[in-house]
Amino acid sequence: MSKLQEKITLYETYLRSILPTIDTELLGNLTKSLGPAIYRPSSEIVQCEEPKHIAKIRTSFLKMRLGVDKDDKILDKAIKQYCSKLSEPKYRAALYYLLVKHFKKEHLFI
Repeated sequence: MSKLQEKITLYETYLRSILPTIDTELLGNLTKSLGPAIYRPSSEIVQCEEPKHIAKIRTSFLKMRLGVDKDDKILDKAIKQYCSKLSEPKYRAALYYLLVKHFKKEHLFI
């Protein structure tokens, strides 16, 4: 099994603890799109209690990558909502998966 597939399997197992079904194609493509970040502990894990991490997710991922055009307060609320559903460690790929589903942006990864 490749290192990428190992990560996808890890994230799938992790997400199954909070979701009844997982779109494995979406999760795989999203994980692959994160590149080497998933192999570095400092970037694989999201620090949801850190305002700078929330701001980076809002700006870099939601606004720039997904093209979500909503007020910052709405975006921050969604990020915090899904952060609260995740157990420790809070994997970036899992959080991003939940946000992609929330904002209905699956088409960007499939």
